[in-house]
Amino acid sequence: MLKLRHKLCQLIVKKYINGNINWPREIKIAQKLIKKFNSFDFWNNLKELKDPPPSLAWFLKPEGKAFLLKEYENFKLSFEKEKVFLNKYKIGKDKKISKKPKNLLSFIKINTKIDLN
Repeated sequence: MLKLRHKLCQLIVKKYINGNINWPREIKIAQKLIKKFNSFDFWNNLKELKDPPPSLAWFLKPEGKAFLLKEYENFKLSFEKEKVFLNKYKIGKDKKISKKPKNLLSFIKINTKIDLN
């Protein structure tokens, strides 16, 4: 468990910090972030930032927290289709639909039947 957690910390630091890395500080911040968002898939699939922050401390600021919360909500969404089971019995009455005439002769026949009744 500890080894996996440390690997996750390393993944977060390597993914978001470029250049000089203060490893002890960044690992400690990454551990704080993991306490809030403990999913490896979340951190692995989290999109890259346009401008990489100089430190993971950016994620502890209000705008960083808002970014993480928004991305975590999107990550938790489920797009699976629910299965719909149809009943054996009908619930309502069938609706009667009159067919439109396809040609002139059938149009005349329909109108004469209505006039006669």
